[in-house]
Amino acid sequence: MTTLYRVLQENYTGALSTLPGCDTIAVRSVGTKLQDFVDSPDSFKIPQAMLLISLTHRQQLRRRVLEVLCAIYSNIHKAVNDEKNGYAEPAMLLPLSPSEVQSKLL
Repeated sequence: MTTLYRVLQENYTGALSTLPGCDTIAVRSVGTKLQDFVDSPDSFKIPQAMLLISLTHRQQLRRRVLEVLCAIYSNIHKAVNDEKNGYAEPAMLLPLSPSEVQSKLL
């Protein structure tokens, strides 16, 4: 996910599917890992967050991290579904829509 996100941040203009780490296998892996995470979000732990004394602050941190994750996934999903990036059957690579991810995590 980080490779795709980094390339998107650099405003790469070519087909993403031709880049190492952005190929079909890498995107499918992102989709699978995200699906696993969405199915079990409570398994997500931020060890440093446990150092926060306030439960409210820990909850705010967790929510913010999930919001950022949803925003990044939305950008990646949009790029993978853009024909110019050369991904065949993008719905098979990233089966969850950004709204599905957001509704399950937030």
